[in-house]
This record gives sequence, structure tokens and C-alpha cells, in this order.
Amino acid sequence: MLKAVFSLIVIILFLIFASQNMERAAVHFVTGRPMHLPLILIIGIAFVLGYASAILSFIISASKKRGRQQRHGSMESYHPRR
Repeated sequence: MLKAVFSLIVIILFLIFASQNMERAAVHFVTGRPMHLPLILIIGIAFVLGYASAILSFIISASKKRGRQQRHGSMESYHPRR
């Protein structure tokens, strides 16, 4: 029940935020004419790209760490509690 109420509050706050940011903004790319998109769409795209880059960074660092552990033997990095 508490989770449902919290989710409802977050959704309502997001809808208020979205309704306040519906005006169009110009997005200039390297070449060509600027595109006019709703500001909430620009914010959403920036959020998704930032989240995706953080996840990709985490995956890359975890795979590098796993590769180092496999090369040096997995038991070297294992330190049991005494």
C-alpha cells in the first residue's frame, strides 16, 4: 500500500513537471536547421542517455575487473575473514 501511494505521488509530480516544461526549445545540431522539440522530451532524452552511459561505464569496469581476477587467479583476490 505504501509503495502504491509513493508511486502515485511520484507520477503526479512527474506530470506536473512535464506540464510545466511543454514549451518548445530549439536544438542545434552540427549541420542543418535547428529542430524545435518540447523541453520535456529534451530532458527525457538527456536523462536516458545519461543513464545508459552510466550503465555502460559500470559494465565496462566490471568486465575489466573480472578479466583481471581471471588472469591473476581468482583465489589471490579472495581474503577470508579470520
